[in-house]
Amino acid sequence: MKGKFFKNPAFVDMEFYKIIRKALRKGYALKFDENFFDLLAKTNARFAKILKENSTSGLCYGFALLLATNIPNCTLVHGVLEKLPCISENEGSYYEFEHAWVEKGNMVFDTSAKCVFDKEKYYEMFGAKTKQTYTKSQLSDEATLKSLCSHVLWLRPEMSEIIYSFEPFSNFDKEKLSKSNNNLQMQI
Repeated sequence: MKGKFFKNPAFVDMEFYKIIRKALRKGYALKFDENFFDLLAKTNARFAKILKENSTSGLCYGFALLLATNIPNCTLVHGVLEKLPCISENEGSYYEFEHAWVEKGNMVFDTSAKCVFDKEKYYEMFGAKTKQTYTKSQLSDEATLKSLCSHVLWLRPEMSEIIYSFEPFSNFDKEKLSKSNNNLQMQI
């Protein structure tokens, strides 16, 4: 991989927001505005308020999952942003900048950026590469949602209160998901 490698997560964040500012300046993206939140509120007013009022930086998997369950005919995407390569504490150990976003038509909704992007420009500017997609029908499957919810809570346990406060996640057996996460952590 050619290009910059970031050792400090703060530098990765700075580069992420630098790309966002450039996309906004060039008209390739729009910030989530009152119209966006009003439309989202028609589906789920409480989620619209939480998304609007809270910092979502570093919580892309959880917020993208919640957004995908509230937008019709969309796709949840798990992938990497190759323009944000990183090196771990062990010199020379490369890891990918994993990220999650939502796509609908030619738009990308990025909850960390709180912006909607032109899909082609998003992929170009961030070097976005798709690893896994989940269609709306797949997101209707309880087993898929449980797996995604478990993954979110394994990555970011601090999201449990938010995740479990929404349907259908509030119906999940929290104890079973917690045990599933503990088993996964022990395997790693």
